Amino acid sequence: MVHIAVIGGPMSAGKTTELSRRYQVAKIAHQHVVIIKPTTDDRSGASLGIRQENPQGEFVIVEKDPATLIQNQEELQKLLQEFEPELLIVDEAHFFKEWFCAYMRELSLRKDLDMRIVIAGLELDAWGNTFGFMPQLMAIADEVIKLTAVCMKCRKEGATMTQKKGGSHEQIEVGSKMYEARCKRCWTPPEN
Repeated sequence: MVHIAVIGGPMSAGKTTELSRRYQVAKIAHQHVVIIKPTTDDRSGASLGIRQENPQGEFVIVEKDPATLIQNQEELQKLLQEFEPELLIVDEAHFFKEWFCAYMRELSLRKDLDMRIVIAGLELDAWGNTFGFMPQLMAIADEVIKLTAVCMKCRKEGATMTQKKGGSHEQIEVGSKMYEARCKRCWTPPEN
């Protein structure tokens, strides 16, 4: 049976850190693990990169776990057939297209597979709208985990929003320096 867990939350909530923790536990248990990311997110290359802020205010990668960049369903199917993972870890799922959600639903109904899938991504974009197919992924999940962050403006816990501090007015614009976690009180949507 396939068990799907979806981890959502704003920037800097610890979604990738939780994925890395689950990866380390699975490796200790000698399980076959495959980590994937969409090709859209190239910030840490082909790895599950845990970023932390350094004293200069820059986010640097402090820990890397091997990941495969995936562009389409055929690539993912080939990877799953080749490695037969017991655990599939998916980071930055909000960047995937419609095929990803449909394929996860298909996998979730398979009775001949014994696999856990852990998916992480942003639930909301910088405008407070749902991001990609995260709501649909949460609907088909067996387990939903919603993380919060510390608001980078008032420094209080419980931030659920992602603030865009610059860049364009495009929904998909990759770069951790232009975003930060905010509570609903401190968050303001970007101007259109």
